[in-house]
Amino acid sequence: MDRELDGQSLHPGGLRLSDRAARLSGLTGGMRVADVGCGNGATLRYLSARYSITGTGIDFSGELIARNREAAPQIDFICGDAVYLPVEEARFDAVLCECVLSETSDRKQVIRWINSALRPGGKLILSDICSKKTVPELLTTQELTALISGSGFEILIEEDHTPALVTYAAERFQSGCAGFGYLLVIARKQEAGDSEISKER
Repeated sequence: MDRELDGQSLHPGGLRLSDRAARLSGLTGGMRVADVGCGNGATLRYLSARYSITGTGIDFSGELIARNREAAPQIDFICGDAVYLPVEEARFDAVLCECVLSETSDRKQVIRWINSALRPGGKLILSDICSKKTVPELLTTQELTALISGSGFEILIEEDHTPALVTYAAERFQSGCAGFGYLLVIARKQEAGDSEISKER
């Protein structure tokens, strides 16, 4: 793995966690993959090079989008808000949302828009900070998974990556993160007929 690129990643676990999520999600060449809150574009550049995906980066910072377009012209970078994704319905095979949901004002709306942007059967790849107790600013693990499963998704994989958060906080902020965790969730957008099958079971 490119160490320089890994150092540019702006979320706990870095590109190693992004790579694990990509493998668990079954990303392959030609898949259309969006990164919501793409930041400096490090994740998309890495995944495009390693898995030959067709990437789209979305971020509210026009300055970052301009820089990303210059650095990686092969990737489509769009200026937009996660609460209202500027893309058509059923466009993507997978959508990444890394350490973004906890920073948004309307988490339910973000998940709904991601669901809309995914094709039936497409994958949501989400990693974020959670609280181990109820606080207004963050969702607990249970609240996060309930939000996802209640928004038209079937959760396939749920992994605790709290050690990555501890390392990230120590390296970047020289501080601890007691009471917080970091969760990776991979979920599949339900297809027509899924609800009927679930009822039959």
